[in-house]
Amino acid sequence: GMTKAMASCTISMLSTWTDEEKELEVHEQLKQLTADIIAQTAFGSSYREGKEVFTAQEELILMAIASFGDISVPGLQ
Repeated sequence: GMTKAMASCTISMLSTWTDEEKELEVHEQLKQLTADIIAQTAFGSSYREGKEVFTAQEELILMAIASFGDISVPGLQ
């Protein structure tokens, strides 16, 4: 079920890590892992296959956050 898919996605991500000493962009790695798990469990595909959807979703989130400054609430400056 879902646990197996989560483990499989995590193992796949960890297999790309090496024993070499180098910095990893952990936030980006975990973001991709999360997207991969969601894609795998919800849609049966990988993050790489649905990257366009996740990129568009991320852009929409950024646009929504940016638009919060345009909202005028009476009594607030």
